[in-house]
Amino acid sequence: MLEGHYSWATTSFILTFLGWLPLLFGGALFRESVIAHNLPFVTKTLMTLGMMGLCISIPMSMLSLPPRPKRYHWSRYFLMFFQWILIPVVGFLSAFPAIDSQTRILLGKYFGEFWVTEKMKKKES
Repeated sequence: MLEGHYSWATTSFILTFLGWLPLLFGGALFRESVIAHNLPFVTKTLMTLGMMGLCISIPMSMLSLPPRPKRYHWSRYFLMFFQWILIPVVGFLSAFPAIDSQTRILLGKYFGEFWVTEKMKKKES
């Protein structure tokens, strides 16, 4: 459960700061090692590979779309492309609510009551 839930929420933070955290908290002896100086470059390489995968996914998803209905303007494709550009931002910002809710569950500070709305079938006239 920990790996499946909590690491998914914190992965964007880990990837963003992983290369620099050991330099900040590793101490003077670690900061002078070769490994410490290569960590930011390794992280940069991993992030570049991930971004290349994202850039490959964009044209593949656009090519897999069905033909555009005539009632829609061609600018809809621009909006779909713009959504792909926002994926890194959304991935990073969506981690905050996930971490907040999982921390509340861990500490037992629930949001209070949860009211289930009663569902009814609509009467046919």
